[in-house]
Amino acid sequence: MKKKCQYFLLGILIWSMVGCTNVVSTANQILATDQDSTPTSFLIVTNTTFPTSEYSPTPKVQETITPFSQPSQTPTQSPTINTPVSRKCLNILPEIPGGDVYNGSIVLRNYRGIDSDKNSYLFNLKNGIKNVIAGEDIRTPVVSPDGKHYAFIDYSTHQLKIFSYTGSLENSIPSEDWDSLYRWQNNENILIPIPKVLEPGNQDLVHNVEFPVPLLLVNPLSNQRQVLKPDYPEIIRDPSAFFYDGSGTTEYDPQITRVVYSGSLTPPGSGVGDILWDLNGKKKLAEIPNGAYNETPIWSPDGSKFFIYAAPGTFYTVTREGVISEILLLNEYHLGAGYYSWSPDGRYIAFWLFDANRGGSSTIAMLDINAKEIKDFCIPSNIGKQIDANAAHPVWSLDSNDLAIEANIQEDENGKIISRDVIFIDTKKGLAVKLASNLTPSGWLLSK
Repeated sequence: MKKKCQYFLLGILIWSMVGCTNVVSTANQILATDQDSTPTSFLIVTNTTFPTSEYSPTPKVQETITPFSQPSQTPTQSPTINTPVSRKCLNILPEIPGGDVYNGSIVLRNYRGIDSDKNSYLFNLKNGIKNVIAGEDIRTPVVSPDGKHYAFIDYSTHQLKIFSYTGSLENSIPSEDWDSLYRWQNNENILIPIPKVLEPGNQDLVHNVEFPVPLLLVNPLSNQRQVLKPDYPEIIRDPSAFFYDGSGTTEYDPQITRVVYSGSLTPPGSGVGDILWDLNGKKKLAEIPNGAYNETPIWSPDGSKFFIYAAPGTFYTVTREGVISEILLLNEYHLGAGYYSWSPDGRYIAFWLFDANRGGSSTIAMLDINAKEIKDFCIPSNIGKQIDANAAHPVWSLDSNDLAIEANIQEDENGKIISRDVIFIDTKKGLAVKLASNLTPSGWLLSK
């Protein structure tokens, strides 16, 4: 599909990762390994069991295990292309039809700088009312996986505040020098990038920061903390080469017992890709050649596996034990994917689909992991742009039936975003509704 030019918000310190590299893997197969390799510095993490969402007992997914398969990288040349994609194009309605009742509230944030409104909001789906979240300068609100809490940094008071879904303030702690929150790692803890500036006063926010970026794990109720140091074998240390969304080059499972990171593959000279590392056993479990694809892996809600779009343009899942399964090969159909989100029940992946056969914008789509089928809803990310480097991840409802997305982005002649919409999608009924303008969904809360 693409080498995605992501703009990595350094601690979402609004750092801009401006370099796009054409690093291409020379590895010719997926390698599963149990090689033992010891990092130079390793932070021992306690294996803790965290509460799970009331909505998310993840079903067993039957997958074809093909750990050493290497599908053809040659795109299909036939003029009639039978892809695994079915198009279910939705008309966007101005409001939710009468008689349709939806639960919960969607947290909406404003971070694109279109206007002077720095507020974030709660959109109540039952009554259609958008209420402002109290605070003079709020950015990067994040929602717990179970929908019971949301948190944000209030820049007017320099406090990290945590609220329950009912709207009651449960705790407030100093935000210190944290510029932003990355996400809830599980139902108890929040991940915060803590970049180390090498030269104070140097405005080069790409090369003047120690890389990879450490992450701080904070329990906002107890204020207990733990630093996750990215000192793993063969990890990429060049910020202009590889990075994941918002977190440098590390993606931890919900229980902090596994980590996936961008690294150099073995043997030396095999290129670069994604490495699965056992934090407790201190050993490598799998390698996934990735090269120029450089998409961010995402862990399933129960931490049993992660999902990734990797070379040669294929959807894979990888279990926490390192078993690699091919889901779909996309690029033989001239398709590509990015910015994906896993549904709470573990069955679906929502993502932005690029189809070179018809051109135009990337559109919101949904992969059924069991059926290995993709449904394209034909709603564009960025109007008139084939690839949008600033697309937002789709947000799932807690029952895995609905989506909230940022879509229909429009830019002026200089590339500045001038408008965008928040779209609600009922994936079962095939219903799409515009909820708001110039905001971005960042999470889904329980109903009061």
